[in-house]
Order: sequence, then C-alpha cells, then structure tokens
Amino acid sequence: MKRAKGDPNPLEGVTAKEGEYGAYAYGARYGVENGVPMFTYEVPGHGEFKFTVPDFQKFLEDIKKPKNKVVPTKFKVTESGNAPWYTREGVNLDALAEKAKEHGKQIRTADAELQQGPTVPDGRTLDAPSGEPILGSRSPIESILRDTSPGANPDGPRPNVIPAEKPQVTPEQYKKAVVELIRPQFQIGLKGGELEDGISNFNDAVEFAKKLGIVVRLAMSQNELNTLLKLDTGQDPSKLGDARGMFQRKGPKKQGKGTEGTIWAMKPGADKGDGTYVTDIEALTTLLHEISHAITLGPLDGKADQEVYSYFINRKQSSKPGTGIVGRSDFTAPGSFVDSAIKPLLDSDWGQQSPTQKKAYAEIFDLQENVEAYSPRNPGERKS
Repeated sequence: MKRAKGDPNPLEGVTAKEGEYGAYAYGARYGVENGVPMFTYEVPGHGEFKFTVPDFQKFLEDIKKPKNKVVPTKFKVTESGNAPWYTREGVNLDALAEKAKEHGKQIRTADAELQQGPTVPDGRTLDAPSGEPILGSRSPIESILRDTSPGANPDGPRPNVIPAEKPQVTPEQYKKAVVELIRPQFQIGLKGGELEDGISNFNDAVEFAKKLGIVVRLAMSQNELNTLLKLDTGQDPSKLGDARGMFQRKGPKKQGKGTEGTIWAMKPGADKGDGTYVTDIEALTTLLHEISHAITLGPLDGKADQEVYSYFINRKQSSKPGTGIVGRSDFTAPGSFVDSAIKPLLDSDWGQQSPTQKKAYAEIFDLQENVEAYSPRNPGERKS
C-alpha cells in the first residue's frame, strides 16, 4: 500500500516479532529505521531498548551466560513451555536490563507511559511525575519539536527547516538485510561462493575445519592415532579398537563456542595396522564425518556458547542384554541441530512417529547404508 502511494520507504516502520517463548530473542522486533536494520527489545518493568544487529547478537550471547546473573546455572531456555523464558524462576530481570543498557540504547523507560498520561483502570488519568527527566525516556517527537543543532535554543520551537532526506529502502535491500542476519558462516555449493565446488580433497577439508575453530590432530598410523588420543584425552587405546577418527567439543567448562573442538584422524596413506592403508576417499570422508559432529552438536547459529550435554534413550540402538530398556543412552547438546531434528527421530518408538518422521528416518538410513561416496577427482575410488 505504501509503495502504491509513492512512499520511497515502504518498509520503514514495518517490523517482525520473534514469537518463540523458548528463545532468548522472544519479543524482539526486527525492522529498518532510516535504512538501517535494527532490533527493539522490551525488558518487563525496565522499558524498551534499541540495538544494531551486531549489538543485539552480542546481547543475546551475554544474557545466556550464568556468570552474568541473568539466568541461573543449567538454565535451558528451550524448556520455557507456554510462557516467555524471562518469566521463569531464577531469571533476574534487573540483570537483563543492565545487559540491555550495556549493548543497546534505552528508548523508553518503564514509567515513560506514565509521563504521557495514560488512564488507569478506573478511568482516571495519572499526573506526570515531577522531578528531573529520566534519561532515555524522551518522547519520540521531541527531536521534531526542538532544534538541537549547535547554537540553537534547546527549549525553543524548531524553526522551519528542510529535513534531511531519508535513505530509500527497497524491498530487495530489506531482504538482503534479513538474509545477512541469518546467513550461515559457510555455504557449501553456493554458486560463486568460496565453496562452490564443495570439499573434494583432504587438505581442503583440513582448512575448512580450522576455519570452524577446530584443532585437527593427524596421524600416519592406527598406533599413532591411538597414542595421540591417549595423550590428549586419557582414552585407553585398548578400548578404541580400530577407530579411524574422533571429535571432542571444547565444551562449556572451557567456554567453548560454536563448533570449537578437536578432531583426531589419519592422513591419506596412513597404516591401518592390518596390512592395508587409508585411501584418499577414506581419509576425506572420515574427516568430514567428524566435522559434521562439530556442526550438528554445536549451537545452530555457529557462534553461541556450547551447552552441557543432556542424555536420552536412543531407541534405534540395540539395548544391553538384561537391562529391560529398549535402546541405549545417548546424548545431545541443547539448542543444536541434533537436539532439534535428530533426537525426535531416535527417542520415540517407530509406531509413535509421524509419516514425515518415518520418511526422514528411512532416508537417513538409506544414505548411511546404501550410498557410495567418491570424489570427482577420482571417481573410481569409493567408500560406502
């Protein structure tokens, strides 16, 4: 409608609200102001705050850390049920407001509405409070009524001046701003992108892992791999068998973020210890497999703090004899892809799954059991 009327900024003032109770960003509104993508966020009882996109992301990262006293230790925002996460026991709204002030700009205080004379339930109008004005509670129209340019009278009427022309925001620019906000760190296969041709050799996979913040420890034999694992993790080599690779997160105790962690694997040509050697495709698929653990067990945005593992019964694994339990104990990281997409397929009985879940599970099983992997550089060397 605005565009039809000739408005140069049809998206100005249009906002989208985060409505997921179990998300730290619940209630935040995203929009464009004077051509700049912005977030506004209200802290109950403390007013409203405005953030640039980078500052809002830093704000969200900060408030989920127990050391900042907004949420208690072991707090899981995804378990908020049918009410906003900040209404739960243990959440400190004062500390939340302090973090909002640190990263954003307050545009309305909790009592700003009182200063504008709202009505109370019985129909009476409250008088504006007396005293000094509260910082950050100025009316949005104040800058229009007053001329705050150098030398002007701050309390006088604004003279007739021609306002600066606002930047024009097109729908394409708005779309681009939203895409930039949610764009993943890497896009494999994107035409024109750095990884347009995928990752088809071992060295590229190693470099990709490093860009994700992963330390890669490589060995030239099974014995050397087992030795590295024992030195780095304390694992008993006799219990590792013929493991070709392993991934371990940096973890919340070491303040791990995103995909940070360590991968242990063998290089192409490494001695397996059984008279055979690791092929190029075996080395590549093993390394990519371990990288996938880092991605799918990390936070979905690839940047936030790593969460403490939670455990569940994986009903698709064979149970231990005599336990009476169908399946085995497995683990996932709250807020990860595994937690949101894979766990529901594993901790429910087949008969309880929806047709869509059954199809997804069947496709995953088919990929694991019946599909061969190969590199375009050497299509004759394959691994199932």
